[in-house]
Amino acid sequence: MNKYKITVLICTWNRADVIGRCFDALEKQTLGTDNFEVLIIDNNSTDNTAALVKERAEKGPLHIRYVLEDRQGQSFARNRALDEARTEYAQFLDDDCLARPDCLELMYNALSETGADIVCGKTINIYPDTMPKIIEYGMPYVFPTYTGKRRVMPNALGTTGNMGLKVAFARGIRFSKELGYVGNKKVGGEDTDFCLRARAAGGVFVVEPSSICDHLIQAHRINFPDRWRTSYAYGIMRARIAVKERKMSAPKRLAMFAFLAVTAAIQAPFVLVSFLVPHYALRSFLRFARYCGRAHGFLKPED
Repeated sequence: MNKYKITVLICTWNRADVIGRCFDALEKQTLGTDNFEVLIIDNNSTDNTAALVKERAEKGPLHIRYVLEDRQGQSFARNRALDEARTEYAQFLDDDCLARPDCLELMYNALSETGADIVCGKTINIYPDTMPKIIEYGMPYVFPTYTGKRRVMPNALGTTGNMGLKVAFARGIRFSKELGYVGNKKVGGEDTDFCLRARAAGGVFVVEPSSICDHLIQAHRINFPDRWRTSYAYGIMRARIAVKERKMSAPKRLAMFAFLAVTAAIQAPFVLVSFLVPHYALRSFLRFARYCGRAHGFLKPED
């Protein structure tokens, strides 16, 4: 029987500049460092991630296991994490997330006491002081927005920034290789797709709003071009999921593309006008990007 109660799964790529702070937060967990293992899946980093992780494993109090996954892509890394986990329960954290001191303990309790297959924790975005004020209107501060006490929620959606799971169940679902960031290619949504398929498989979802991570947003990720690309990619991701779920024929896809293209065209003038009101400017800008992404994504055939 494994001596650890839970495995912390961290998939990383070229984040040597922030992952050390992630380790610092894990060292302060009320669960106790002897009760959890930290599994690092290095997705073929080209910086000094490997050396940093191995140094922390040798000198720090954390029980760290390093695994190299050379197939580039977040979904490959996440699936490798599931395959390598040795405990009944696991918790995904992002490499730029700082788990609050009771985060792991609350997540473990939620998993072990409720029999849940998926437990959705919460992430709170921490933005740098240099961020332009207007960008705040187009970026969330809290995700998911669940509040209150721990409870079963069949329609919940979690994020791998802070999500607990029963390993055996998650291995049967796995992450879609069609989604997820691949290097700097930003087509995410693999965690949303994972949750949707977990629901369809009868997974039991629990939300635990008290299990919180602070998500460090780096300055280079919050400029207008990057926000546009991310929103556009999000639109493509949602379109791919919808096409896959509905199993659309080619004529239906073309009709959906036409519908979304017309909708995007209609919204375009409103996006331009909205720039006269700064409060709504970026939000409309990003919404239009998502429309464009969905229109493009619905037309693309399935792989």
